[in-house]
Amino acid sequence: MRSLLLLSALLAVTIKISGCQGKQSGFLILMRGENVMTQLPTILNGSDIESNFPDTYELMDDDEMDRQIEASTRGKQVRVIGKYTQIDARRRKEPPPVYQGHVALILADRTAVFLYPTWHPSAIRPAEEIARYNNKKVVVVGKMVPETPSSPEVAASLIGPCMLTIDSIDLEP
Repeated sequence: MRSLLLLSALLAVTIKISGCQGKQSGFLILMRGENVMTQLPTILNGSDIESNFPDTYELMDDDEMDRQIEASTRGKQVRVIGKYTQIDARRRKEPPPVYQGHVALILADRTAVFLYPTWHPSAIRPAEEIARYNNKKVVVVGKMVPETPSSPEVAASLIGPCMLTIDSIDLEP
């Protein structure tokens, strides 16, 4: 009974959103049990980053080049699957490592994707989040760039692929 009510509510919302114009794609996605998040590009390793953010100067079409430049600077909505790992973000890494709340997702090929640029205040992740996900495989949904934006200050920071926004973090099923 509950699932029938939920399905009816979802159908009503889908019809309202589509404006009764015969667009059934949203409803069909709900009926097949698909999640819209699975339609995002999935990043599992460094080559996935390269294929989703190709070198803009190798592209021939101007419109495609503009789209890739925008994705490289403003980010592209993706799903990243990797091991949630604390990192030592100090410039001089003298043993033992010092963890201050910076986190990266370590992909299958050992590529590190930072959760926010290390200079950004949101790069220091909440202690509860670290306790829940540390050293576990997770799925992060958000906007990603292939290279960390420069720090607004003169200070040097770690460079690599990073998330600019984080919409969700969940354990990988």
